[in-house]
Amino acid sequence: TDGDVYTQSIRSRGLNVETGYGDCRIHGDLEGLVKLKNADGDIYVETARDESSYARNVHVTDGTLVVNDIETDDDTFASYVREGGPNKLEIDNISGDVSIWFGISSF
Repeated sequence: TDGDVYTQSIRSRGLNVETGYGDCRIHGDLEGLVKLKNADGDIYVETARDESSYARNVHVTDGTLVVNDIETDDDTFASYVREGGPNKLEIDNISGDVSIWFGISSF
């Protein structure tokens, strides 16, 4: 699918979003496996859950990776893999930035 994808205040027990071109902005209480894939555009994830409740497997080929306002130093390729659980974030972005915020209380 091409175009922007936006959610606000969703409650999910698993989510799979794949876009070709456009931004992807996901905000809410995200449980289970959350898979986001984008070819060209930015991905923003804001979750109500704490960082320790997620295993993470995030890859950014050409863009910046920001986690809780901390930016990676490399704009060419960034990989962010952490163990955790019981939920999991899998994000793959080919061209664009990825920003993840955990523990957002405005949900």
